[in-house]
Amino acid sequence: MEHDEFQALTTEEAFRKAVQDQFSSINDRLTKQDEVLAKAAENSVEMLAAFNVVKGGWVFLVAMGKLAKLLGYFLAVGAAVWALRNGKFPSN
Repeated sequence: MEHDEFQALTTEEAFRKAVQDQFSSINDRLTKQDEVLAKAAENSVEMLAAFNVVKGGWVFLVAMGKLAKLLGYFLAVGAAVWALRNGKFPSN
């Protein structure tokens, strides 16, 4: 082998190794990024489940508020009827 051929072969091998190292590095970074995204997706699912629980609690509280409001109307009417029947008129 002549000197030029040996140098070209070495340079080509070095280039191929550098390219292979770059692709390996990119592949490693993409793998790590995939792991981070998978953890983020898992955390998002857990947060969504927590928000759904809170949403269920709010639905319950709203229903209880509507029931309490309706019950308040009936109690007010009942108290007025009781006051009128027992002679407890509002004072002027």
